[in-house]
Amino acid sequence: MKNIYKLFVLLCIVTVSCNNDDENVTSDSGVLKISGTVFSPNGNFPISRAHVKIFKDDVLIASQTTSAIGTFEITGLPEAMLEVQLSKGKFMKEFSVDLREDYDLQLTEGELDIFPSIAVVTGSYDNIEQVLVGIGVVNPLTNEPAFDIINGSSSGNRAAHFHGPRDGQVAGRSTSLPSNVDFNFNDLLHDSDLLDNYDIIFLNCGATDAFDDDTIATTNLKNYISNGGIVYATDWMYSYIQSMFDAEDYLTFATPERAGSGDPINAQVFNADLEAWLANQGIVVSPSVLVDNFLGGWQMVDTFDSDNVTNWLLAEDFTYSGNVASGKSLAFTFQYNQGGVFYSSFHTHGGGSDEDDAVLQMMNYFVFELSGL
Repeated sequence: MKNIYKLFVLLCIVTVSCNNDDENVTSDSGVLKISGTVFSPNGNFPISRAHVKIFKDDVLIASQTTSAIGTFEITGLPEAMLEVQLSKGKFMKEFSVDLREDYDLQLTEGELDIFPSIAVVTGSYDNIEQVLVGIGVVNPLTNEPAFDIINGSSSGNRAAHFHGPRDGQVAGRSTSLPSNVDFNFNDLLHDSDLLDNYDIIFLNCGATDAFDDDTIATTNLKNYISNGGIVYATDWMYSYIQSMFDAEDYLTFATPERAGSGDPINAQVFNADLEAWLANQGIVVSPSVLVDNFLGGWQMVDTFDSDNVTNWLLAEDFTYSGNVASGKSLAFTFQYNQGGVFYSSFHTHGGGSDEDDAVLQMMNYFVFELSGL
């Protein structure tokens, strides 16, 4: 597994404060400060709880975790040539500052421009690749995706099921980016060396589920996660999570399967940072947010082990298998050995209309959040 982080010797540091249990340190060897905001690669939005590290002569002299809306201020810095490292999970930025007076980062200096190695497996009803392009995970010279797009149909064999849309809704993705590699999902799952080329793998809803009972494929994917890989699966890709992990330890999926109504759902946000970040993006959470990216036939999580799994959103009233339900969660993260999994019942399906703003903003947030699992 790729590791884009450097190891540094920590010398002469003194703990000065904590912010929401995140450790901030400074050498307190000067009177100057560096402040600013950490941003997405294209500068469109701030990054919550990013890490800022300051080095002098390759020695860490100060660090801080940004606020929920990406801001920071590090004081007590010396007059010197300093190296600044910004990071959120596997997204990074590195640059130098010749600090002679208090310094506020320019917008472009705060933009994370070193990316993890990412693969997106295409599906019929989801469009995470467009989310990545939308946040700036692109080649700055060509504006082409700076990640691999893998055909998820396994040589044309689509998943043998159909999402039933609600009235007036088109079942499918509004746009599609073409594959840019010469192998498909089948090849990926059956080649552990190929899997290990990636830090993060996104599984779009509607990719084939033909390998969820393939022992070689699921063992390879589980080992990939165990060794530090991160998998983001949406909706119908639950079958891979179900095959890899013991339900009593992680997630149990409701029966009958794939029986959710396509109607919008009001959901309570279970994370204070996400709530503050959404508010900063103009999304009002009071006390719930409207999630409007369900196609008919979505998969509900019935229960989860709160000791191992983090819950992000709790649905209010909705219809599943013809019955009114409530109090079910819609998005989860959990760690497994060195890696992790993110699962959501909703996704960015497009559907021939503008993306629901609240869902799109949450997806933007989750891309960076999951990279640090």
